[in-house]
Amino acid sequence: MLQNLMPKIMGFIVIIITLALGPSIYTANTNIIAWGDLSPFLGLSVVVGFGAFIIILGLLVSGGLFTIAGLKGKIAGAGMKDILMVVGSVVVVIVMLTMFTSILDYVQTLITAAIAAGDTLGEIGFGIIPIVIYVGIIAAAGWTQVSTYKKLTNGGKRRAVAAKSAGQY
Repeated sequence: MLQNLMPKIMGFIVIIITLALGPSIYTANTNIIAWGDLSPFLGLSVVVGFGAFIIILGLLVSGGLFTIAGLKGKIAGAGMKDILMVVGSVVVVIVMLTMFTSILDYVQTLITAAIAAGDTLGEIGFGIIPIVIYVGIIAAAGWTQVSTYKKLTNGGKRRAVAAKSAGQY
């Protein structure tokens, strides 16, 4: 009985968790904006301005996809592991954004050392690190959701058949 319930509530759980933890995503992102002068980090000052919105929107859209697929019975093989995977991705995004100011501190120290050594290439090259990591955080939030969704819809047919045949005995 619980096996039939999981696919139907999975998307709703993702939406509720995202809405509940959305302010934490904004808080962590605000700390990045307030960190200080972001100009040495190429492109970061532009992307960080709307990054939290994109992350939350992406998580809500994927939650909606899970909800629709669950109600239509397309992810019949979903279980607790799958729910933990998609909910965990929301928590991981918050942790990564919270730790991002430490990354900025370390990269700033690295850029300062490159400037002191007269290394112009290092100064510019190291300035790219934060934007790559930040875009990676945005992409990771969506990738976990998409990969779980694809696994459940494509591979879910095999899981549903296995669950159905296991229920017959």
